[in-house]
Amino acid sequence: MQTIAINPKIKEIICEVRNLSGRGTPLAPRDLGEDELLFDVDATGAENLGLDSLDALEVSLRLEEEFGITIPDHVDPHDFATVRKLVSLVERLQAGQS
Repeated sequence: MQTIAINPKIKEIICEVRNLSGRGTPLAPRDLGEDELLFDVDATGAENLGLDSLDALEVSLRLEEEFGITIPDHVDPHDFATVRKLVSLVERLQAGQS
């Protein structure tokens, strides 16, 4: 699967999870930037989308289902920090499991 196909689906998943959580105004995938922080990975107070650890778990489960991958328990939280990093993670896992 190519990045072009992965990227919109990841954005869709992230927006669905965030919108179901009821945080902030509803977000459309087209409004989600490639490098926008999804959550405050380093607890620095950086501006971010407001996802929490339960949201990250939900995103992880949906990515596994959607792309037929297994995300290891020991994955670096920074791999979940932005859409761009999630795309890279999914591509790496697909390459390793194909």
